[in-house]
Amino acid sequence: MNKRVVVSAFVAVALVCTSCGGSSKGTSTSAFGDQMATVCRTINRGIGNLDPATSLDVVRKNASDASSLYEDGVNELKKLTIPTSDKQFASDVKDLITSFEDQLDTLDSISKAAKDNDRTTVNARMAKLTKQAKQSNDLANSLNISRCQIDPVFTTVDTVAPATTTTTTAVPFTLPIATQPPQTIPPATIPVATTPAAGDKQVISSTDLKPLGNYTFADAPATASSGFITLLDLAPSMAAQSGRISAVDVIDSNGKTMGRVFGFESTTNPLTPGSFDAATPYITHSASTTPMTVCTLNGLTWNDSDGTVNFLVGVTNVVLWAFAPTQDLLNSTLQAWGESISQ
Repeated sequence: MNKRVVVSAFVAVALVCTSCGGSSKGTSTSAFGDQMATVCRTINRGIGNLDPATSLDVVRKNASDASSLYEDGVNELKKLTIPTSDKQFASDVKDLITSFEDQLDTLDSISKAAKDNDRTTVNARMAKLTKQAKQSNDLANSLNISRCQIDPVFTTVDTVAPATTTTTTAVPFTLPIATQPPQTIPPATIPVATTPAAGDKQVISSTDLKPLGNYTFADAPATASSGFITLLDLAPSMAAQSGRISAVDVIDSNGKTMGRVFGFESTTNPLTPGSFDAATPYITHSASTTPMTVCTLNGLTWNDSDGTVNFLVGVTNVVLWAFAPTQDLLNSTLQAWGESISQ
């Protein structure tokens, strides 16, 4: 997706997705959670840039670099004012910061042991670090701050196996995607296209999207893109509009797909009146929807039979449809997409 192409109507939606991943209604604890997430995001980005630890020299460097990331993060977190309205929340925040400090100390121990060529101690401290990281990730989960679930710096096999090059392949997306026109269409009261679509919808690539976090992007399969176009074109008023189609999978550091984002940017600005409402039943397959606000974007949400969480919104001349296995992953998917497009 060439940035020169994207920096248009898409960016208006992306900027909103960048700042928030969920409801616009905030509380003091949720606002504090956003501040923590910003600090944790910096730690995770730094860890994501570390080289594979295939030798003790690299282990020492990575431990030292990660220690600095944690130290800076802890210092920033200690500057924040923890809200006192929720005692359990405040207690968990303090425990999380303490856990980060413990991991900082363990990373320093790993660095020293690696410098001394003490492989046994390195692996023992790595195992300890793994347990500490699990504790902090559990706390982050209880706080509902997914960004503070920090990715592991090491695994114990890093120093045992010889240096190898591994290739992570994106896990095929298993969420339901539209690859063909639906077998059944919404009630007859909804207009059905009886003539070929007059509009020209061109699919653009995600190649130039630059992830800011510990994830990657990939173009969704061609069948998914064409399926999205098919759903749009079932509504004659939407079918007549030309524009660009974006279909992006957001993939985490383990190669697992977090979620998918479909976008249609129409050359008709704003969208033809009524066209978004006409296309909505086809995209939702007439599922029962409820209003959902992502920051200032007022859209619709619904769950598929397998639990997949969907969000659909039409704003200006853009139709945005995102979905993921859980609400947290949907929020993260939207934020990852928004951060990259709004660069």
